[in-house]
Amino acid sequence: MKSRMTLKLLVVVLLVQFSCSINSQPSFNLVPRAKADFTSYSVLPFPGGGMSALDFNNDGWDDITLTTWQDDGVHFYENHFGNFTEVSPISTSLHGQYYSVWIDYNNDGSKELFVVSESGGMQVFSKNAAGTYAEVTSMVGLSGLNGVARRGGVFGDFNNDGLLDFYLCAYSLAHQNTMFFQDTNNVFQDVTSIAGTANGFKRSFHAVIIDYNNDGLLDMYIANDFHDGNTLYKNNGDSTFTDVSAQSGAYVQLDAMGLALGDYDGDLDLDIHITDRGQDSKLLRNNNDGTFTEVGTSMGVDFVNGYGWGNNFFDADQDGDEDLYVTTEYEPINNLLPSALFINNGSAPFSSFSFPGDSLFAFCNTIGDFNKDRLTDIAVLCSWNMQSIIWENNSQISNSSLSLRFEGCESNKDAIGTTFHSYNGGSARLFSIHGSQSYMGQNSNEKIVPLIGSNLLDSLIIYWPSGKQTSHYNLQSNQTLIISECSSPRPLPTILAPHFDSSGLTICGDNSILLTLNGHYPNIAWSNGETTDSIYVNSAGSYTVTVTNQFGVSAASSPISIIEREYPAYTIESEIA
Repeated sequence: MKSRMTLKLLVVVLLVQFSCSINSQPSFNLVPRAKADFTSYSVLPFPGGGMSALDFNNDGWDDITLTTWQDDGVHFYENHFGNFTEVSPISTSLHGQYYSVWIDYNNDGSKELFVVSESGGMQVFSKNAAGTYAEVTSMVGLSGLNGVARRGGVFGDFNNDGLLDFYLCAYSLAHQNTMFFQDTNNVFQDVTSIAGTANGFKRSFHAVIIDYNNDGLLDMYIANDFHDGNTLYKNNGDSTFTDVSAQSGAYVQLDAMGLALGDYDGDLDLDIHITDRGQDSKLLRNNNDGTFTEVGTSMGVDFVNGYGWGNNFFDADQDGDEDLYVTTEYEPINNLLPSALFINNGSAPFSSFSFPGDSLFAFCNTIGDFNKDRLTDIAVLCSWNMQSIIWENNSQISNSSLSLRFEGCESNKDAIGTTFHSYNGGSARLFSIHGSQSYMGQNSNEKIVPLIGSNLLDSLIIYWPSGKQTSHYNLQSNQTLIISECSSPRPLPTILAPHFDSSGLTICGDNSILLTLNGHYPNIAWSNGETTDSIYVNSAGSYTVTVTNQFGVSAASSPISIIEREYPAYTIESEIA
């Protein structure tokens, strides 16, 4: 009897596991070129740089910013209903860029573009009163940095004064890294000797911020190439740092490329995945006691025979845990692996698979929700004349979700360095806000939080860089909220045009255009007086929608313009003999 029950239990467990494996594998499709006609980093087989998936025009849609190699500048693509149009708001240098991120460094509500190039130093561009961008590199104290091989850096408020600081990496055996603290005049001052963060003479790609010991201070982890050994700097709280790489277990020697941060094991601390070009990638599990344990091989994410570059933790299947996507410099020799998505199986090793057609010469990857369906998509920068691309997540998901942006007031406006816990269904999840990670990439600043088996998020606990802690309870699903450090959550409504791919925003004859609201809110008011989630419009004009959320806060969407096709007037004349 006992053996029969054991066999029955085993069969049930196997069936459950088999069913989960069928239903839970996410699905991604390549966005066609007609919708995302992006450039390549270089026509030659040069290693690529970084990219940004941030909404740079602040219309609610994640945009794309691409670096390119020499004799070309940074490229910008605005997102219109999941279709990308190249625009030229800024003309950057042609030195070959590696790092381009949008940062509100002076907390004025407008984001500036920071660019790091191969040997041309830095450029900073800010929007002026006329609505155009002008270079302000000298004004902010970041000029004169040319002549040194550089790749990327990282932003963070390292001295907790509410202003973002910047750490700039040198990819050089003759020059060291530089730490800049921002002063109250919004000028970046070189404090490297005081901070103790020069990092020796190493070939540093970039860094990430992480409060690895949960003391409320931002620490920093640096990816160093050519087995120079990665560096973990502990923030001492007095504007100085201590190298704790060895004693923390974070010192690993590899061709370190990408740095991905995520809580893969669900224990509410941040772990670090490090890609390697040609050997084993590493996974540093945070032991929550100020130390790390390397578990890449045992967890199945060492990516042997993969030329790993970009990497990102995110919940691809919205099942409550962090999956991992890695892009590779794929070359069809020596059994090298293509890019891969690693699915989190809990305490068991990750399982992996590759998307059809994902054998690309790929480098940085960034994540965002490019079609506003509350599923995380992946943007990939490619080189060697291969077009940069987007993988659209079209997985069948049963759980509902929330989309959240964060805004500091006592802390920096971008809320960089903020962490938050979401509580739902008896479990807790950790999320973190960064200005850049992956391989010199900038992800969307919108976080998608899945709600497991419920339409309510029980609670949201936010830990701001200022040291302040705020909480919100019973958040309703299927809405986008801006979570502020100093005020109630406000909605961020977005208008969708489901048939934009086929008909655009042009009315032809007696046809009408369907407009829908991205989410559900207690009160809805369209500019034409209607109050439903979706409307049909049959006349030209500008349309907006204003919503009120559960907290009684109202906000309006960005406007969209509907036009009417004009037909030429014909006059038919007839002569009768």
